[in-house]
Amino acid sequence: MDQEINIIDELKNMNKKLKTYQRYIANSEKLTETQKRYRDRLKEELTRRISSQKELIIELTQMQYASRFGHKFDVWREAFNTTSFSNDYASLTLCIQAINEAIGILESKEKNTATIGTVSQLSPIQLFDAMRFHQTVIDSSKELFEDGHYRDAIYRAFVEVNNFVKRKSKSSRDGKALMSTVFSPNSPIIKLNSLETQSDRDEQEGFMHLFIGAMQGIRNPKAHENILQNDPYIALELMGLASLLIKTIDFWRVDDDS
Repeated sequence: MDQEINIIDELKNMNKKLKTYQRYIANSEKLTETQKRYRDRLKEELTRRISSQKELIIELTQMQYASRFGHKFDVWREAFNTTSFSNDYASLTLCIQAINEAIGILESKEKNTATIGTVSQLSPIQLFDAMRFHQTVIDSSKELFEDGHYRDAIYRAFVEVNNFVKRKSKSSRDGKALMSTVFSPNSPIIKLNSLETQSDRDEQEGFMHLFIGAMQGIRNPKAHENILQNDPYIALELMGLASLLIKTIDFWRVDDDS
């Protein structure tokens, strides 16, 4: 990460000098002899510095070639290897834009890496809080999870999925029968969308199968079998699914509300 930070600093400094150089190009006719000498030294310096970072910038931004009057040209060569300054200004603008884009990409990568590093240092209990589960999952499972009863914490979370659907739909059914009825794409009680197109119906049916699978594949085995679950991170992932399902149907429309 330190190396990436150094590269970012180098690119920022380079861009600052590029903009200075570009201003000199724009005012070439007004420059004093001293300013012209400085412009030429700046060009030599930037040519060396760009050469060391150009491959990285191109890899990140795909900015190497552009077209002018139907002719393709190398932006970097045009900006720094011409014998006159007639075409430098436009090419420099493209170089500056590319470097700005590369800086943004690297800073975003650095931020994401830092975030991942921070999350990886959290304990399972801290992660439980950081994941911001739906309140029903927190109420039903947090204490069990903190006590290390991961199997029971998962089971209680999916019991709440079932109960939440029952309350929202006002249905007395349970488990697979509940989900296949409530979310049926033919005559659903809870609608995900207007069901006007095939894509709408596919979405409705897809979520129906997610809810059925949650009951048959997760809740029921946890209820009826003596399953050992001693991995808190798998437990967190499964409770995350339960939370997501509940959060999702919070926004869905119940048919008799329409």
